[in-house]
Amino acid sequence: MGWPLRMFQEEGYYFVTSRCYQGRLLLRPSVEMNEVVGGVLARAVQQSAGSVRLHAFTFASNHFHLLVWARGAALASFMQYLRANLSRKVGRLVDWSGGFWERLVSFTQQNGLRLLEVGATRPICPSCAAAIEGAGAVPVTPLKVP
Repeated sequence: MGWPLRMFQEEGYYFVTSRCYQGRLLLRPSVEMNEVVGGVLARAVQQSAGSVRLHAFTFASNHFHLLVWARGAALASFMQYLRANLSRKVGRLVDWSGGFWERLVSFTQQNGLRLLEVGATRPICPSCAAAIEGAGAVPVTPLKVP
């Protein structure tokens, strides 16, 4: 599998959305869920050491939105920590062991959306480029050199 699809700028604001696999209701609210989500989110912000600032967030049963300010590539490591820990801890809570988060290309194909261009912060593998092109988009990131 290639590198995760992501882009960043020197510093700025981002509106981030992440959806559960197949739109499943894995984040249904409960006292335990709220504690897990709040704890993981707080720890992710704390670990960013000021390079990511959380301005607003909302969690629904099958997705979440964040409004963050981030410096450089800090958003990528923040999201990696957040999504990995949410999937592990929430997965245990709701007894889910499969894939937890939706991927960009599969989401657009399943929902009748059209991708135009996809970029990443690092070179992508040929199979990722093929998946992007297969979705009707143009990969704007160079390919990894083998």
